[in-house]
Amino acid sequence: MPISRVNQKKILFLGAGHAQVPAIIEAKKRGFFTLVTDYLSDNPGHQLSDKSFTVSTTDLPAVMELAKNENVNFVLAYASDPAAIIASQVSEKLNLPGNSKESVFQLTDKGAFRDLLENLNLPVPNRIVLDEREVKERENFSLNYPLIVKPIDSSGSKGVSKITAFDQFNEAVQNALKFSRSKKVIVEEYLDNTYGDVHGDGFVVDGKLVFCHLGDHIYGSKSNEFNPTGTMWPAQVSKETIDSFTADVQKVITACGFINGPINIEARVNHLGEKFIMEIGPRNGGHFVPQAIQHATGFDMVGAIFDLMEGKKVIISEKKNFPVAYHAIHSSGCGILDSITIDAELKRRLVFQKLYKKKGDEILPFTGSNAALGILLFKFESVEEMVDKMSKIQELVKIIFYHE
Repeated sequence: MPISRVNQKKILFLGAGHAQVPAIIEAKKRGFFTLVTDYLSDNPGHQLSDKSFTVSTTDLPAVMELAKNENVNFVLAYASDPAAIIASQVSEKLNLPGNSKESVFQLTDKGAFRDLLENLNLPVPNRIVLDEREVKERENFSLNYPLIVKPIDSSGSKGVSKITAFDQFNEAVQNALKFSRSKKVIVEEYLDNTYGDVHGDGFVVDGKLVFCHLGDHIYGSKSNEFNPTGTMWPAQVSKETIDSFTADVQKVITACGFINGPINIEARVNHLGEKFIMEIGPRNGGHFVPQAIQHATGFDMVGAIFDLMEGKKVIISEKKNFPVAYHAIHSSGCGILDSITIDAELKRRLVFQKLYKKKGDEILPFTGSNAALGILLFKFESVEEMVDKMSKIQELVKIIFYHE
């Protein structure tokens, strides 16, 4: 029997991009009245939802007014850090379910996050946070080079630079400031990933990390060396290392007061064997990471989000551990796309693909996650096969483009 519109719960999605589509589909399947807002009017979520708007997901007053006017029951920022803080502020102000704005701020603001880790006696790099005025007055650092310069409140590896001398500072800062809404940057000592660079999603229920699946980040972009091109699950670091990261993530979750929902985790092990939590985003991973993890483990993270909303128990079944990887199709240069081809043998392992660009579309270098041309998910017969194929992925997935 159809749900009466009077009793139908309304959910406002902040973002209508390809990454948000699985959550919008799940909401509709469960009978929610779906609203989306995204300033990019051609994003696919607009067509899928019951009602759509073009308010920017980072415009707090506008999103607040929209949520009030539409009398929504939930505000969800799926796979988006910038929208997560807005969702928490709106939800808290309107007494809607959600995590506190303070907990989300501590996870999304890179300076506050490093302070949180330090207060928990967890390893952190030496660092300094600067606003636009302080940047102009800075003449040197007491930090050890090389340094990483990045926006304090952005995600997706946008605006990140590595510098080896102070004469590179101004250019790196200007690049970072372009992507910072608060016009602040964080400058920190570079942490290498000699013995591990792990990434994945977790799920929190009543303040407890009830699920976590970590894999190995893959790099290889010629346009931005810090922008991951994929992840392979499971991670090849030791169980002891995974257990250590999991315990540290729980400490952070408890300390900041994050109560319910998905988290995206990045961590690494440096050349000294020191373990660092790099980021914990208060949302699912982008690039269809929840879907990759579902293929790997059987855990339906998108479904779990809506189970929480509906007051149902989140069921964590016995965890499978299939070798699964995602690859962000990307270009090293600008041009017009001609074709994307996948090696025939590799294609046999393909379980999902989403292409964002078609022949004749303009493409850009992979300087940030938003420049991906599409996402491929693979499920392999063995870890050995996965490692072998993913090590050759640039030759097995070919992008042909031409210049205008």
